[in-house]
Amino acid sequence: MRGRTVRVLAVAATLAAHPLAAQCPDGNPPPCRVDRVASPPPSVAVLIFESRSRDSDDVYLAEGISDALTTRLGRLSRMSVRSESAARNFHAGMQSPQVIGRALNVTYLVTGSVRRGGARVRVSVELARAATGERVWGDQYDRLAQDVLRVEEEVSEAIALAIAGRLAPAERARLSRSQTSNPAAYDHYLRGVFQLRKRSLEAMTEAWTEFSAAVTLDPSFADAHAQLGAVGNISGVQRYVVAGMPPDSIFARGERETQTALRLDSTSAQAWINLSTIRATRYPQTYAGVREAVDRALALDSTGDQICYVAAQRYAALGEFQQALRYYRRAHEADPFNGTTDRAGARLPAPGPSERGVGGRRHARGADVEPGLAGDPCHSAHRPGRHRGGAD
Repeated sequence: MRGRTVRVLAVAATLAAHPLAAQCPDGNPPPCRVDRVASPPPSVAVLIFESRSRDSDDVYLAEGISDALTTRLGRLSRMSVRSESAARNFHAGMQSPQVIGRALNVTYLVTGSVRRGGARVRVSVELARAATGERVWGDQYDRLAQDVLRVEEEVSEAIALAIAGRLAPAERARLSRSQTSNPAAYDHYLRGVFQLRKRSLEAMTEAWTEFSAAVTLDPSFADAHAQLGAVGNISGVQRYVVAGMPPDSIFARGERETQTALRLDSTSAQAWINLSTIRATRYPQTYAGVREAVDRALALDSTGDQICYVAAQRYAALGEFQQALRYYRRAHEADPFNGTTDRAGARLPAPGPSERGVGGRRHARGADVEPGLAGDPCHSAHRPGRHRGGAD
């Protein structure tokens, strides 16, 4: 036994003396560096809040608050927030937290409800681990209806603390940032967003009325101006007569609202993407300035499904198909339940010398057209040159 031990020690000494024996995997001598794979940031989805008000018209408030929480939490780089478009496919009680969590690929789920009675509003919120359904945090906020913005700020900070831990002053500032302090203007804004999603003529008219009321109450409300620009784009492309204005006039008004939004807030991704639609419409032969507007929008928001989808459409129209595919994929990652993105990306043409588009580049020429979306300003194929020089 002793002889065997001596031989083992001798072999070990010989190996240690060999120049290759004591090398780390990277070729360096010990101690070896252990490369730690960075763990992904915690992820969360805010499901659409339930409206428990007697008035069914208050659904806009419940949806608006949940969307606002998604927006605020998305400002923190230490957590990944699933897009509101993806989260809209689920609501509390629809399926188990485990099923919803796997479908959305998130660690945490936020659920809640809103009940308004007279001048007061009660917001109930709960944060749970998706894998187990375990409640991590929850609270109830009983406030005056005019304090909704303050409630959103407090709830988003509480959720962020529960998920990410202590917040830096800069992170708190990002969570609390609001573009208006006027409660009535904000209420009109939420009503407008609720209508804008519907895309119908009646809804566009309602949205225009609500956003107009918001900017009347607060002329510096950049987000409301940007949404007026979006209504103008959609209505002009769809040839809607909104608020007594013919399509060319509403499109021109929307263009002015977009410019106002950018003057008030040059970091508005929505306004820049609006501008890409306006320029694509004004200059269908050259697409002058479209690339710049898209690039500015992406520099501000390169993860949102809406922004990425529009960017992909624009790049496809410019013949930059690799970029188009890249942002179709990002849009799909943000909202994997939107089949439009997959279908549009699948129709991108293979490289070839034919079908030259604007600027001499190959153009998808309808390959990126999704039925039913040709009139949507999110779609590059609308090309309505008929908007040139519309009357006010």
